Amino acid sequence: AAAAATAAPSTADSADAGEGRVLLLLHRHNFSNRQWFRNQSGCLPANGRYLVYEMDVGHCAGWTHQRSSLGCALAEAKMLKRTFVLHDKYCSWGGHVGQAANVWDSFNSHYDVQALCETFAFVWQGDFQRLLHRTQRKQRLFAEKDKIKVVRVTPRTPFAALRDSKALREADVLVRGDWGRHPDYFWYSVCAASPQLTKARQGPWHNALQPAANVAEATAAILRELGPGFGSIHVRRGDKAQNKQRWPHVDRDTQAAAILRNAKVSAAFPANTTLYIATNELRKNFFAPLAAKYRVFTARDFADILASHNITMASYQLAQVDTAVWSKGKPRLDTFIDLTADARHGVGVKP
Repeated sequence: AAAAATAAPSTADSADAGEGRVLLLLHRHNFSNRQWFRNQSGCLPANGRYLVYEMDVGHCAGWTHQRSSLGCALAEAKMLKRTFVLHDKYCSWGGHVGQAANVWDSFNSHYDVQALCETFAFVWQGDFQRLLHRTQRKQRLFAEKDKIKVVRVTPRTPFAALRDSKALREADVLVRGDWGRHPDYFWYSVCAASPQLTKARQGPWHNALQPAANVAEATAAILRELGPGFGSIHVRRGDKAQNKQRWPHVDRDTQAAAILRNAKVSAAFPANTTLYIATNELRKNFFAPLAAKYRVFTARDFADILASHNITMASYQLAQVDTAVWSKGKPRLDTFIDLTADARHGVGVKP
């Protein structure tokens, strides 16, 4: 990140910011000439107030879970006209990617930051924390009266309270924390409790979370190889096939032989259909029996394409490619709609 400047930006600066430079302003405090800070994330903050989501108990959960949670958090920041403080590290759960430990890499390796900037104001967590700590230290040294106001709220604090409460509206930094004390709450649960946020997250803003360039290019290359007219099935196995207490039938219903017998599959895909299977099943030949009726492919059959586009197999980059290819199949089937009667979230677990 570039060094902090001491003068307020010119009109030219503001125009440049609109073209993708970030100006992070803690503007309500008694700085001489106001303090501006530039970083490399490429987004213009909303108004000098910020929303922080601390890591929840699902920060290393499945890719779609994380995507829903991130979309919810960004939507809340947008609705509150706040700049979102975005974690620059991204976690792939080891159990999903065939690793003993969770895999951490950069947010940039999964999402197109510039596309995100076209819709949302955000700043990287590391840059924000450095500026916040530097600002607070300066205020203590000079005994400034106008302190940065940081207010913590819980996952259960309604969106409407953050929007309507004068005290919360005027907070410089709102922090949604204490997720560990509310184990049934994930980031996306904030949207589930608010029809307004749910509508916003599922609207045009949803498309702001575009994949990183290499992920998009790998997806396009695989689609060219598959050609037109392929069908697709999402086959969710992994932890849900192993946990028979919560998902008693998933393992049975997602075996290759069971898929071949499935009436919905037979009705959707005539013999010799090119069939793409999006799955977290790690065994290479698990779906081989389906080849008796279909031309079957999984993402691992395109290992050369993935390698040439620097897709990390042991991370959620692979899940992103897998999901994107699956979404283009016609028709496409889903595990919890078409293959099994088990509920997506398991027995006795509310959505």
